[in-house]
Amino acid sequence: MPTEFKKFARRISKPFPAPRLAAVAVLWFATAPAPAPLPEPGLAAQVDDHVISIADVDAASAQKVERIRAALKEVFTETIESEIDAVLRAALDEPQGLVSTPISEADIERFQSQRPHEFQSLPRAQQKPAVRYLLEQRARLARKKEERAMLRKGHRIVRIPPEGVDLSRARSEIIVARIDDQPVRAEAIERRAALRLYRLRAELYRERARNLESQIDSFLLDRAARKRKITRQLLEREIEGEVSVTDEELEALAKSTSSSAERVRPYLEFQQRYERVKAFKAELRRPARIQRFLREPPVPVLPIDSGNAPTLGPASGPRLIFYSNLRCKVCPLAHAAVDELRNLEPDVRISFRDFIPTWDPGAHEAARMLRCAEKQGGFEGIRAELLRQPRPKPGATWFDDTSLKELLEKLPVDEERFRTCVASPEIRQSIRKDTEHAISLGFSQEPAYIAEGVPLSGMQDAQSLQRALATGMTSLP
Repeated sequence: MPTEFKKFARRISKPFPAPRLAAVAVLWFATAPAPAPLPEPGLAAQVDDHVISIADVDAASAQKVERIRAALKEVFTETIESEIDAVLRAALDEPQGLVSTPISEADIERFQSQRPHEFQSLPRAQQKPAVRYLLEQRARLARKKEERAMLRKGHRIVRIPPEGVDLSRARSEIIVARIDDQPVRAEAIERRAALRLYRLRAELYRERARNLESQIDSFLLDRAARKRKITRQLLEREIEGEVSVTDEELEALAKSTSSSAERVRPYLEFQQRYERVKAFKAELRRPARIQRFLREPPVPVLPIDSGNAPTLGPASGPRLIFYSNLRCKVCPLAHAAVDELRNLEPDVRISFRDFIPTWDPGAHEAARMLRCAEKQGGFEGIRAELLRQPRPKPGATWFDDTSLKELLEKLPVDEERFRTCVASPEIRQSIRKDTEHAISLGFSQEPAYIAEGVPLSGMQDAQSLQRALATGMTSLP
């Protein structure tokens, strides 16, 4: 091995598993300081006198970048239409809504006769409710389309396509549509689709950041090869050099993976080569002046709206909106984490909003029981009992009549009022509105949270929720 490469080999520490490498990379991107403002549009980085453009970075994964851009455009375009509807609806002297016609038994039977094989995989008791749910969804979409046509009748609406606009950081003052003489600006679109746009922009940023680091390494390796007057391929072979794996290393890895020494040898050899190349790249970066100009999108601040959901905690405490149900696989664990948060932060105020994005009778049944118990002061008691119960199988209920009656006798709940409430269409409508609200914010799967404006998705432990609340209380406007 040439002398100049030996010093790099000496710097290499003992290899560690690839998953840890991934964790380090994620941590670097998560904790890196905010880059400087772009000196000029389209510039991703500068290495000494060498400029790397965003176009160069995007070209490294052109198909993926184009997919993200197309998704950004789709969200932006859809949201323009929603904002136009909202502006027109707000201008009405009196709300104009279409009266919905309830789905009848005849409608369900007609559907089943026309499409007899639909929902045959479901238990017989669940087939009609499933058809009803499908028909109600279709009816709501049809009403929305009719309402949109009614709202726009007599108005001149001009859409200004976002062609040529960098939707990865659209300026708020850009006019994206006109309703008669009233402009609709990008600021309103950014506010309405904040989370959906942020997720796509964050995905685009991560893709560009990965590509950029690869391009920086590629430029530095090419430059080093030119200085030595050899090819890039020969330089890389010299860096990797000869590898040797000790018997002790082979035995340790083979034992830990329940494999043979010969099967793990290629992995250990690859690790050694990888670490040598990594160390050499780090040395090339050390004297180089590297400026990165990619900007990570800021986390959006979402509205803290509890609706009319059951709420626990003092009115003056930090606020957490918790979107969930009791049937999703991780939701019981999410509820346990929320309860742990209440122990860590006794002043936290938690609103339990329903989020049932798919057809699930068991989730709807539990949601109705929770809301109706809350009306009589029995929310915590019935919630605790539901969380103790195993999730019912499809077609089954949480409680039979006898066990439900026994439970209600233990709670400050009048049985007749409770049963009337559970069967009421108003409760069903409240649950549906909660779900629609969560989806409109950009959430797609339960559980989801808004911690003092900070959006979170998926299972979060109590400490993560606590940190998000602190961030929202101290950092967000």
